[in-house]
Amino acid sequence: MKKGLFGGTFDPVHFGHVRIVETIRDGFGLDEIFIVPASIPPHKDARQIADGSDRLEMARMAFKGIRGATVSDIELKHAGKSYTIDTITLFLNSAAHGTSLYLIMGLDSFLEIHTWKSYMEIFRLLPIIVYARMTKQGAGQDIFESYLASTVSDRYTFSAARSCYTDPSLQPIYFYRGELIDISSTDIRKRIRTGRPISGHVPEPVEKYIIERGLYL
Repeated sequence: MKKGLFGGTFDPVHFGHVRIVETIRDGFGLDEIFIVPASIPPHKDARQIADGSDRLEMARMAFKGIRGATVSDIELKHAGKSYTIDTITLFLNSAAHGTSLYLIMGLDSFLEIHTWKSYMEIFRLLPIIVYARMTKQGAGQDIFESYLASTVSDRYTFSAARSCYTDPSLQPIYFYRGELIDISSTDIRKRIRTGRPISGHVPEPVEKYIIERGLYL
């Protein structure tokens, strides 16, 4: 079994998130992807994000019926800040024998991974799939390679046979460029505050939930 971990604030979840899950699922043949809303992201002020119960419920709405998508409350069940290394360890310790686990993240997040708790341990524990929006050939990949060599390990080299970057002592990293939807949670929150519509940005049940709960006003 091949499974993925896709964490984030999801404040709110939107069609871009759904598209990422579907694209990575199909592109890498993953059987299941766990969507993991963060409790209190270390780099964000908890007072400025929606309550975890609201973000969890919206995620469940957005991914309902999406093949292979499972929304997990594993971080929300634990008090305090959410650290990716701790979540990875929990999933690895509970995974069935023979399960391959992958960490899924956007290029923007990857370029900040040096600020994460025990970040080098992540590269020792499991493969990483880094996704970037489809642009002109090579866009984003040069930045990725430069950061990888300067911040993580200069021993990573691209393996054409495996279609990934490999290192003698660390886990492989896959750079994936796909046609992703250009939607951001930040823009959605701004739209709500300024009275602009969010239809087409979030699934209809999520839009209804935001309106009924009066979120992001």
